[in-house]
Amino acid sequence: MRTLLFFMMLVFINGPALSAQKKFSVDGGECGGDVTVQPDIQKTAISRNAVTGRRAYGVLGHRRTEEDVRAKRCSVVYRLMMEEGQGKFSQMTGLDWHTEEGEIAGVDLIGFSSDGTKLVADFWLAEGDGTEHRVKLVDLKEGKSSFRSINDEIYKHSTEKLVDSENYYETLESVRDDGQVVVIAHADGGRKPDGFLSKWLFDPKTGRVMRIAEKR
Repeated sequence: MRTLLFFMMLVFINGPALSAQKKFSVDGGECGGDVTVQPDIQKTAISRNAVTGRRAYGVLGHRRTEEDVRAKRCSVVYRLMMEEGQGKFSQMTGLDWHTEEGEIAGVDLIGFSSDGTKLVADFWLAEGDGTEHRVKLVDLKEGKSSFRSINDEIYKHSTEKLVDSENYYETLESVRDDGQVVVIAHADGGRKPDGFLSKWLFDPKTGRVMRIAEKR
């Protein structure tokens, strides 16, 4: 019942995000603290595909009930919204989650593929220096969605063995027309002066990773 009420609040405010902002990443802050009476709801900027005219944005709802405090957690709702027409947006896909104290939940809207048939968001979790990238892919052509974590699949296949793992991180760059997500591996302070290591493809449907490019 509480999850339903939480979701209804998200639906109630599902109008477009502020057009002036261009923030495609939002987070709920570190889980902890006192009970929150109302959920903290944040929306990313809107992404628009030039070919189809489709528009979408991500939503993150974050709250901490009395039950959450006792369980040492926070309640998180991820949503990916897309325009149906005439400015009305509806939910394409979502995820309900509980974060542990100290964890941070966030949404990065990666956007549409160039042909407008794929839509991707990163429903990520972070704690300390680590981030788990959890990729949500919506195939608008097939009417299906996939959800899969990258985990350490790219790192363990990387040949940069001299990289300090504490400085290693990944960023999701874009999604291709075939649904594979372009991921860039970085290592600040590593043996590459600008931090760039390599570029990879991640398939949210199968979990397969493949190296595609490295900066010369």
